[in-house]
Amino acid sequence: MLRSDYVRSVVVALAAGILWALIAASSASWASAEASTAAATVSRVAIVAIAVIVGAALAAALRPTVIAVCTRAEISVDEASLGTKVPVIVSGIVWGVVSAFASLPMSSPPAALVFLALVLPWIAWIDQRVQRIPTSLAYLAAGGTAAMLLLTGVVHGTWGAVGRALLAGPSAGLVFFALAVLLRGGIGLGDARLVVSLAMVLGYVGWTALPAALVFSTLAAFAGVVVVRVLRAIRSQPARSHIALGPYLVLGTALTLVAS
Repeated sequence: MLRSDYVRSVVVALAAGILWALIAASSASWASAEASTAAATVSRVAIVAIAVIVGAALAAALRPTVIAVCTRAEISVDEASLGTKVPVIVSGIVWGVVSAFASLPMSSPPAALVFLALVLPWIAWIDQRVQRIPTSLAYLAAGGTAAMLLLTGVVHGTWGAVGRALLAGPSAGLVFFALAVLLRGGIGLGDARLVVSLAMVLGYVGWTALPAALVFSTLAAFAGVVVVRVLRAIRSQPARSHIALGPYLVLGTALTLVAS
């Protein structure tokens, strides 16, 4: 990425971290006895609404970086449909969900979730369209996730979970890298890079979240293949021999985090 892309990414990450810190600070008051009052409820709804708007705005701010990365990676911008608003909308929704969960007692979503909510929708959308994951975006996701996990450790003091996360990410990435080399198909190197950031978030939750996410991803991929092939058969379109694994890895991770 160019210097301007790095600057934009850092600014977006800082904004995400600041808003997460504000939400984390507010969660203590939400969980208190006064949180049952009407004023607290209005405040909670307002924070969630603001999170949705800010999350969507920050995801939109990343679009120039995504377009630049795809252009340098020789990924057709037209084919990837980077003018779409789908990743922006998904980012806003996820930010709203994370802020809503933060208002619940005994709930403290890691800061990495708000950062990944800005990057992963773009990665999943591109992979679904062209079956490629830009290396720069995968590295951006992994680096931002690690930084946000450290921020979570500073704020909440959950250094044991942070250490587990930083160990789980590279370990899962190495396993997927080995599978990509051995299988020579089905799993790409881009998927292995993407798994690093996903496994770090899952590792923060616990070791059992990793196999659970794999199960959810497999089921989601199977369902996705069935739906896509049925739709292509109805439209008399040729069936693809390969599917993009990235979106299903992201979906499986999301379902695991919700279930946890």
